[in-house]
Amino acid sequence: ALLDHTRYKMGALADQLLDGDVAVHPYRLGTFSPCSWCSYRSVCRYEIGVSQTRDLPKYKRSDVFERLKASSPKSTT
Repeated sequence: ALLDHTRYKMGALADQLLDGDVAVHPYRLGTFSPCSWCSYRSVCRYEIGVSQTRDLPKYKRSDVFERLKASSPKSTT
């Protein structure tokens, strides 16, 4: 399920890039945001405390895999 989801997301992101969509959509999980240490901030122009982030909910590991299985394009449920 994880590999299927990753392949799907990679294809979708590649399509977006080819269509010219290079918008930045950083995330935050609780108080953690990878933007705090990312060396590409100057390229994406993200500003901590100014730009908005997508707040991700925290899931149990088992819940993540169940959600991936349910949303998989190969899912039969």
